[in-house]
Amino acid sequence: MLDALEALAREGCAEVTMGLLSERAGISRAALYANFGSLDGVLTMLMTPEIPEAPAPEESRAARAVRELHALVDCMVDRRDVIRAARSWRITSAAQATLVESYADRFEALLLQDGAPVTEGSTIREDSLYCAGGLLTTLNGMLVCDTGTSTEELRAHGHASVERILRAVSTMRFT
Repeated sequence: MLDALEALAREGCAEVTMGLLSERAGISRAALYANFGSLDGVLTMLMTPEIPEAPAPEESRAARAVRELHALVDCMVDRRDVIRAARSWRITSAAQATLVESYADRFEALLLQDGAPVTEGSTIREDSLYCAGGLLTTLNGMLVCDTGTSTEELRAHGHASVERILRAVSTMRFT
């Protein structure tokens, strides 16, 4: 699937449909819809890093969350050409919202300090969504706007953004 998306991006394809994508990927439209549901689902897959599900036994939820946030940077930098091209492919903000929710879970793990209970009226979820949205917006903007920056520089800027947000998260305390 990623190969087909990369080829369409290289060709400068202005519009991608599920039919065109299924043709290029060599799979049926039915299979494409069954696996992804829409172009939004495809973009969500594209911007979701492959991370082994089982953490090391000694790895805390917070440490895993940090590792996954850095993996997001690497994933988005590696797939930047497709992400840039996807902006014109009639993909809605639903894909972005799905990613924000997913990465908010990582920030929530950091804010909860490995299992601290959420108190009634807590703003942890809202703060987590804000952090995730800010990170994804920063990374997306960085990748889409700057076409002359090297992969190494993009990666360094992306990881620096993660670290800045993590420093801010580390100062948040909830009772």
